[in-house]
Amino acid sequence: MSAASNAMVIDVVDGNNVPVGTISRGRVLASHKNFRTVHIILKDKEDNFLLQKLRNDHPRSPGLLGSSVAGYLKAGETYKAAARRKMLNELHLRVPVSEIGQIAMHDEHSLKFITVFNGKFSSAPNFDTNQIDSLVYMPSNELHHRINYHPEIFTETFISICNAINIFK
Repeated sequence: MSAASNAMVIDVVDGNNVPVGTISRGRVLASHKNFRTVHIILKDKEDNFLLQKLRNDHPRSPGLLGSSVAGYLKAGETYKAAARRKMLNELHLRVPVSEIGQIAMHDEHSLKFITVFNGKFSSAPNFDTNQIDSLVYMPSNELHHRINYHPEIFTETFISICNAINIFK
């Protein structure tokens, strides 16, 4: 995680996802504060899921597959605005997205609120190699099989999203 992203100010939220203050992203987990993230599940024009393979030097999920786009919300930012910002920053894409659900999960000693969006794209993404090792395109049946039989290749958050929200509809 870069010094700039560690310094980013994010909202601290209560157990009902209501903002109660702010904190730097780099301190949120160590401070056991609750926070918000956004995840976007994208499909290409052939209906393949687009997944990120995180870099091997990723501090929390090295080499694992995860959502097409994911990230923290800045303080005061809406989930939809964060989805647009992260999609542009990570994949250089501007596509319409729709909210498909929200989950809360424990992340160390914090509660992480995740709003999930989906969307479809037709132009090739240009990904940020500082954060992403590669992009993986996967048909629905293969993704479903791998989630069920090889969950260890995915981030814990992605598995939690898939278990709580039907991303295959």
